[in-house]
Amino acid sequence: MIKKELEKLLDNLKEADLSDEEIKEFVELYKNSSLDKQCECLTRKRKKLLDKIHKNEHCINNLDYLKFILENEEDKNE
Repeated sequence: MIKKELEKLLDNLKEADLSDEEIKEFVELYKNSSLDKQCECLTRKRKKLLDKIHKNEHCINNLDYLKFILENEEDKNE
């Protein structure tokens, strides 16, 4: 593997928020030319990131709802 190619790969994996352990796993798969396993690794990470997004979206929705309730209470008291 060319050093520049490996550096680009590592940069992309870090930017995709893979942990050191996940990066190590992916690089091993990359070295072994295991394309299916590489895709599985990236798919797992993608799912984890989407799960985080959905959890955060739920939290934001709850905050918006609480804010809505408070604003309506304020209007009633005026």
